[in-house]
Amino acid sequence: MGNRAWGHVDAGDLGRELDALDLIGSCEVERVLKQGPPETTELVRLPGAGEGSGARGIRKTFEGDEGTGAAYRALAKAQKEGYACDRLPRVRAVARVGATRFVLLDYVEGTTLQKIVEAGPLAPPRTLDVTIEICRAAEELHALPTGPLIHRDIKPSNVIVQGDRVTLIDLGIARVWRAGAERDTVRFGTPGFAPPEQYGYGQTSVESDVYAIGMVLAFCLAGRVPDSQERADGFAGADVPEAVRPLVARACSFDPNDRYATVADFRRALEGVRRAMGAPDGAARPAPADLPPTSYPRTRPSRAPRAARGARWAGIAWNAILLAWFSLSLVASAGNVLAPTTASDLSMSLAARAVQYAGFMGVAQAFFWLPFVYKGDRRSSFPLVGKVSWVRGLARCWGLALVATFVTFVLVELLAPGTVVRAG
Repeated sequence: MGNRAWGHVDAGDLGRELDALDLIGSCEVERVLKQGPPETTELVRLPGAGEGSGARGIRKTFEGDEGTGAAYRALAKAQKEGYACDRLPRVRAVARVGATRFVLLDYVEGTTLQKIVEAGPLAPPRTLDVTIEICRAAEELHALPTGPLIHRDIKPSNVIVQGDRVTLIDLGIARVWRAGAERDTVRFGTPGFAPPEQYGYGQTSVESDVYAIGMVLAFCLAGRVPDSQERADGFAGADVPEAVRPLVARACSFDPNDRYATVADFRRALEGVRRAMGAPDGAARPAPADLPPTSYPRTRPSRAPRAARGARWAGIAWNAILLAWFSLSLVASAGNVLAPTTASDLSMSLAARAVQYAGFMGVAQAFFWLPFVYKGDRRSSFPLVGKVSWVRGLARCWGLALVATFVTFVLVELLAPGTVVRAG
């Protein structure tokens, strides 16, 4: 069990994984909100959080290898690095044991959009205000550093509203968009809001979330999910105002290529209609309510946290040192090969000197890179080696040195024909 559970965890990350598991496991369950394969969702009390709304959290457990719940790790990383995630729940901890994923989130205060609309359809201005905020939440997902994260389950019950603030929750089936994939490996979605491609017609993409948001917009205006005939008629009979109807019809096109290319494009179209409507009764729109203590900061911080800034500058400094050393060793070694000065070097063939160069570079780089190339919070961010094990990092560096040598030989021979040959 132990080997299977932790075989995928690097030694440098094991401590953090255990800390996350300890935090997640120490929560006290208040009640189970959802239970059934592959997900269990619980309302919990956070350890040592005291009283008040900030004392509660949401704990999710995902079983199986289908990738459900994996998106939360990408979101946690983005939040830690200071990316704007203002309309998404804050992730406190993520961990994995074997095929089981655990997630601990802040509890988001408010009412689901589903319950709000059940009391009656929303007025068009209010509907547009909420939908625009949903678009902004989806934009944050699509802008994560991992690549576009497709929510795949945007629906009224996954939208929390508190005043003018909107939070998009439940990323359990979200997935990273992959270029070249023909379709999703697993089909998920909620009937009425999931686009056709989510049922096997193709790969879900940013246009898939555009479709779902369009259906949420129509749902809020009509107070129900428009049927297939109403969708085929361009939402003419679905109580959707004429000014909004073409926007919804385009967003919910069967072919993803006919929809808005991005959620931002859809949002800008909605904002144009909203401006034309003006504020209700000529009054100014109310200012957003204060954030509850459990929400993620609403505005992206202008500067990253002190610890993140220090790690970033350390990585930049290390990059500069590594690149300087690589450049110096490259120049020195290439000089010895192309312009040998000792009698022993002059007597060697070009191939022999190239082997000598490779050996010199390999040994020199190994001694220098070893302290820097490793898994950990303060590792170098040099793209070739900073994100892999030190063995692979050294192999990549050595390979780069050999490629650079070959390119240097070719350039010298093109610029000064015969130089390389005469040097041998």
